[in-house]
Amino acid sequence: SPEWFVSHWWGERVKEFIACLRGHLRDRMLPAATTYYWICAYGNNQHELEKAIPDAIVETAFYKALSLPTVKGVVAIVDPAATIFTRKWCVYE
Repeated sequence: SPEWFVSHWWGERVKEFIACLRGHLRDRMLPAATTYYWICAYGNNQHELEKAIPDAIVETAFYKALSLPTVKGVVAIVDPAATIFTRKWCVYE
């Protein structure tokens, strides 16, 4: 089960995304082999987003993941322009 919910805006480079998660592991002194993250690209079917993101927010994978009892917090992947904070889903998360 995921322990951390990852919020990002899809515009960052994969290399930067991974560097942020490695920084999170390092800063919190977490073991990489047993620390689990929820990432929407893997939690939602990207080919059928209309099904993955229903009208009722409580039915979304985002809400369900954030509500898991194992989730300790949110890791925000922030680029130099802080673009994440201009995206409504990211602000919700």
